[in-house]
Amino acid sequence: MNKQLETKKGFKNNLKSRLKRKTMVFWFYVGRGLSVFCWLLLLVAIVISFYAAPEKNYGLLRHHQIDVRNLWQFPLTQYLMMTLMISSVLCIAALYIRKFQSRLATHNPQYNLFILLIINGIWLVFIVTQQ
Repeated sequence: MNKQLETKKGFKNNLKSRLKRKTMVFWFYVGRGLSVFCWLLLLVAIVISFYAAPEKNYGLLRHHQIDVRNLWQFPLTQYLMMTLMISSVLCIAALYIRKFQSRLATHNPQYNLFILLIINGIWLVFIVTQQ
């Protein structure tokens, strides 16, 4: 009787550990997916910035009297700021998922997400101060 009880408990513990591992793997992939998506949003922000930023006034353009845009384009700048903010929020979410998902303190600290967060913050401050 005692062996049957132990095997039932062992089966329940084994089932719980398998389910826990599956949920851990799920959150691992969610965190990695958010990380990749954040970096893709940074690439989208670079493309938007190319079209939103003021143009350079080169000597050749001044010589031929070609008009050059000196200000940021407002609608594209709003899209750029929204893209950077969304990337920052998702980056913070990925960091929190990684923090609660990892069981050991020695796991990777995700320096790439910290660098991405710093890049987004500096870029947002630069855009706000330039307008």
